[in-house]
Amino acid sequence: MSLSTPDRPELEFSYRIIIVEIESQNEETGEVVKTIEYLLMNLSEDEFSTEDIKELYHLRWEIEVSFRDLKTVLNAEKVHSRSQNLIEQEIDAAVMVFNLISAIAKCASPRQPGGKYKYQTNRKALAFIVLQFLERKATQKEVIQTIQNEILPIRKNRHFKRVKSSTAKTSTWKQIDLQRIIHNLKAIIPFAAFFSAPF
Repeated sequence: MSLSTPDRPELEFSYRIIIVEIESQNEETGEVVKTIEYLLMNLSEDEFSTEDIKELYHLRWEIEVSFRDLKTVLNAEKVHSRSQNLIEQEIDAAVMVFNLISAIAKCASPRQPGGKYKYQTNRKALAFIVLQFLERKATQKEVIQTIQNEILPIRKNRHFKRVKSSTAKTSTWKQIDLQRIIHNLKAIIPFAAFFSAPF
């Protein structure tokens, strides 16, 4: 399809619409619900087939979850510094800590109590204990205990509408000494090496 105005042909815009069907599961009833998403794009069929686009659309879920975690677990969308240099350090520290938490969670072997679901480490609890570790207020043993005991079920095919919360949230960053975190980020290298070793 294309859009253009008769008096401005140079503004012609070609686009395509792809329909993607998404399955999601209602947590309370267990019922599988199908919804339709309409994707509007200017990528040609030669560049990306419809199947490629559908696959990419489904893969974006992990990216959205990562951005959500970065914003909610570490509250990275709110900075507390005023100077540009400190704001950049704060954002860099948040991204580095987030990457460390993600690496630990990926390498971790949380307890699997059995039953219907597989389990993963609770990222919020892991974020808090890693920040405590970087402040020298927690030990590696406490981090390992958190990985194994603070767990959440992995529910497949979960897709949620974006809802902007109007309630104030307590920031994980506000509970820690950010300058000490930035200073102690040198602890990441041996810590990350420790967690990449097989358990």
